Amino acid sequence: MNTPRTRQGMVYLLALMVVLVVASVAVVMTSGAGLRLRAQDDLIGRTQARHAALGMLRAVCNDLATAQVAGTLPQLITVKPDGETIGACSVLLLGRDPAGLRARFGLIPEAGRISLNSLIDTTVRQRGTLRTALSQQSGMTPEVTAAICDWADADDTPDDDGGAERTDTHYQGAAVPYAPRNGRFETIDELRLVRGVSESVFFGEDANGNGRLDGGEDANGNGRLDLGLRDLVTLESREPASAPDGTPLTPITSGTARSARLIELFGQERGQELVLQAQQGQQNGPYANRLHLLVALDLTEAEAGALWTCLTGPEGRVGLVDAWSCSEALLTGLVGVDLASRIISARPTTLPSGPSWLAEALTPAEAATAGMVLTVGGYQFRADLIAVSRDGWSRLEALIDCNSGFPNVIRLRSADTAGWPLPWATPSSVRRSGLDDDLSTLLTSDRN
Repeated sequence: MNTPRTRQGMVYLLALMVVLVVASVAVVMTSGAGLRLRAQDDLIGRTQARHAALGMLRAVCNDLATAQVAGTLPQLITVKPDGETIGACSVLLLGRDPAGLRARFGLIPEAGRISLNSLIDTTVRQRGTLRTALSQQSGMTPEVTAAICDWADADDTPDDDGGAERTDTHYQGAAVPYAPRNGRFETIDELRLVRGVSESVFFGEDANGNGRLDGGEDANGNGRLDLGLRDLVTLESREPASAPDGTPLTPITSGTARSARLIELFGQERGQELVLQAQQGQQNGPYANRLHLLVALDLTEAEAGALWTCLTGPEGRVGLVDAWSCSEALLTGLVGVDLASRIISARPTTLPSGPSWLAEALTPAEAATAGMVLTVGGYQFRADLIAVSRDGWSRLEALIDCNSGFPNVIRLRSADTAGWPLPWATPSSVRRSGLDDDLSTLLTSDRN
């Protein structure tokens, strides 16, 4: 029987349900508004961070325009690579540790990688050494290296080491068949199309692209960071064709030209001392390369740096690998275990200003061979820029070319898809951190 008390209860329940529905709608609307506000904050934060990163890049280029000498390693005179405050953002230049063990901040010399185009250039004297060294890297084989060469060379004849041309089943059997370019690589990412270049071979163990071994990245348990092709190769590494003052490079094989350059650089008295040393040093035959000559001379660090960028030798200007910044595994592949170990021990902990550290570590015989593939310095540098604000972050990658004596940004792209590179300071910890002044400290707190 529908009594007044029962009707009152039903009305109460109905009213309660209405209140619950209205409250739920309000909560959903409030949540939606909050999410929209949060998304708007994230967008603003990312935009601010991107502009801050671009500002840091401009400052880097200004420094290089003032202080960079073509053929040497980059010297930043005003920019602080481990943290600049631009607006409400902190910006870092994330470098690369050749040992893969710690965080390093600064520009990345491209000459520390193998030049892809040197692998197919028949005029490059060290081409065979470069191919062998690349084949020895983690995940690589001579067949994969041969397939990379076949992708870029102009013919349709498979490489003798087991290469792959357009008739290979990997290309013809794909869901959408394709063929090798038969031309020079235009991007590093193009390597992922080559037969044998799997995701693990291309990316290696450095999942977040910060140049050090982080937790969970040691897939094979060997205790070291095994790099992928993206961090082992560059499109091209070519040293300048002229001295820093614009004059032609001096060939070390010409005794007359070599003597004139020494006297021009260091004056009559000091220059003549070095001329005699150079003549005595080649009693057993001509100098094999620039490094071989430097080992024979008793030079100060400043003198070695000044002379290095004025010389050219039989090793040429293309395909040489920077001994200071290349990975330890790559250096081992280039010169062997024993010599690589000695060079690694001799590496300065900070950016060297010239080649004297390398010359002092080698005997004349070692320099005659190692100098055919090793150099110190370069003219292209990669900037891995990380800009962080309280509400967002952005990662940019720029390639800076100083070959002309003036820095030019020849490639600029967003690297957000490479991921957040600072596992010791997650985005959520950045949001939770306290004072703005602590942000830069938080981002660089773990360097080991």
